[in-house]
Amino acid sequence: MRKRTLLTTVIAIGTGTALLKNNENRAKVGRKAREYYAKLMNRTADDTENERRTQIGHPDPHDYSDNKMVSEGAIYSVKHYDKNKY
Repeated sequence: MRKRTLLTTVIAIGTGTALLKNNENRAKVGRKAREYYAKLMNRTADDTENERRTQIGHPDPHDYSDNKMVSEGAIYSVKHYDKNKY
């Protein structure tokens, strides 16, 4: 049983490596994965893209992780300015 599992794993990794070697194939696999995910969630790819654009322009004040990322980015630029100024 362990040999069969190991063989299956090696074959899967080898196939994945061969498929993802080329940039064009990598883009195709990524697009198909997004389409499959959208189908699982009963959504379209355009729905998720529109949500991203809306979130970029109008961040949710209760989204802690997003706000933390923005505040860290703001602190970075201030520190960079102070470092170069003095």
